[in-house]
This record gives sequence, structure tokens and C-alpha cells, in this order.
Amino acid sequence: MKKVLGIGGKRKHRPTDIVAEKETVTLQTSSKKVVAIDCEMVGVGEKGRMSALARVSIVDYNGAVVYDKFVKPQERVMDWRTFVSGVTPASMKNAIPFKQAQQEVAELLKDQLVVGHSLRHDFQALLLPLEPHRVRDTAK
Repeated sequence: MKKVLGIGGKRKHRPTDIVAEKETVTLQTSSKKVVAIDCEMVGVGEKGRMSALARVSIVDYNGAVVYDKFVKPQERVMDWRTFVSGVTPASMKNAIPFKQAQQEVAELLKDQLVVGHSLRHDFQALLLPLEPHRVRDTAK
């Protein structure tokens, strides 16, 4: 960075004098400690306005599927939201109970850096605590 002397001999920087330098950012974690998650929700409650978990997908750092299961909502589904979620009534044929999914996902996410979009919604649907220091949310 080029420094320029200003009034009174003090150094000051002018935006036009700054030379951009290429910087490499290194992720300070093992690739084995990074996963990405996405949850799909269906509409429950009056007119399907509330969201309930219907599918959880998790991939590792390299994109390999670690977990991908349909989850049976605890409430009656009023809106499948298929156009967004891809979930249909037929998807529930082999769906697992919510509690089972919650426990399995909690175990998989333990000690992991979790990447995703609007993770607050996914963690709310899973009824799991969102630990800000362990997430990287692409929505922010």
C-alpha cells in the first residue's frame, strides 16, 4: 500500500493509492469436519401455513451423500408443497419417525461445521439448537 504524507506530515491513505493484493483464504478445519444440510418441509396446521419436517439430506465436504431420509411429519399434512419440496404422499411410504430422524441428524452434526441456506429454518424443523459458531449460512 502506498502511503501519502498529508497536512502536518501525518500519513494518510488515498483510495486511489491502494493497490489490491490477491489473498488466499484457508478454511481452518478438516474436510472431514464439514457437512452441508438441507431440509424439506410440508405444510401442516390450519391451511398448511406451519412447516413440518419431511426430508433431511446431508452431504460431506466432497458432496457424497451422508444422509438422505424422508421423515413422517407428526401432524396431518395439509399442503405437500411438492412444487418446492419434491415431497409427495408416496414419499412417506418408507419415511422414518421424526424422533428417529432428529436423533440420527443430531449425531451426524455433532462436532461438524454445518453449511446450508437459511439454516435457522432447518434447525427449527429438526427442533435442534442452532450453534452460531458451528454454522456457515449462505443466506447471510
